[in-house]
Amino acid sequence: DMQAEYTMMNISIESNSRDNIASIVKTAVGTLKDLSGGQFNGDDVRRVVVPNKVYEIKLEEKLHYYGIMKAPYLATAGFDFLDHYVDNLSNVTPGEVNGAARKYLSDNKYVACALVAE
Repeated sequence: DMQAEYTMMNISIESNSRDNIASIVKTAVGTLKDLSGGQFNGDDVRRVVVPNKVYEIKLEEKLHYYGIMKAPYLATAGFDFLDHYVDNLSNVTPGEVNGAARKYLSDNKYVACALVAE
C-alpha cells in the first residue's frame, strides 16, 4: 500500500495450528530483515522484472487496466509513473534493489494480528 506519508507491506500467512503463531511472526520478520543484508544479483532482478514486464504489457491492452487495476497507483504516483513503468523496470539494477532493501527492510516496524477460529 503506497501512501505519501507511509508505505505498508501486508503479509498474510495461514497455519493449521495456533501454536505456530509466534514462530510464524518471528520467521516473517527475520526473513525481511535478512533481505536487507542480502546481495541481489542480476539474475535475481531479472527473475522479478521479466514476469512483471510481461504482465504489465499484457494488461495494458485491457479496458479495465487503468480504471480498476492501476487506480491506486494513478492516485498516489500519477500517470507519468505508470506511463514509464515498464521502461523503468528494465533499468532496475541490483545495486538499486540492494539499496532499497537496506533502506526499507532493515528497521522493521510491524503489527501482527492472528485470527483464530474457535
